[in-house]
Amino acid sequence: MIKKIAILSLLTAVVAGLAAWFFAKPEMAATGFVTHLLLIANMLGIWLIWSVVFEKKSVALGVVIIILKYPLLGYIVVLMSRQTWFSSIGVLIGFLSFVISIVLVALLKQKLDTKLKA
Repeated sequence: MIKKIAILSLLTAVVAGLAAWFFAKPEMAATGFVTHLLLIANMLGIWLIWSVVFEKKSVALGVVIIILKYPLLGYIVVLMSRQTWFSSIGVLIGFLSFVISIVLVALLKQKLDTKLKA
């Protein structure tokens, strides 16, 4: 399931980036794409944390990963906001395209589940 989300999310990031590139500014496209990639990395990080916690029964390792992950993501966002190509509307585009990809995967999963039950 996480692979489907990541793949569909990358596709929506590319589509949203290309749309922003053609209909708006390249800065918006770059910011939106990088924001979307950060959200994918965060989602994969959360998946990694929970898999480590459940497989190794190591809550301490999961806490260490959480403690290191969020400051790192915050630092990346601060560095990104200081760049000349940063666009706050691009961040919104990245967030919205990520949410759209999650909704699409949920709808596809629901459709597959109803087909399997029938």
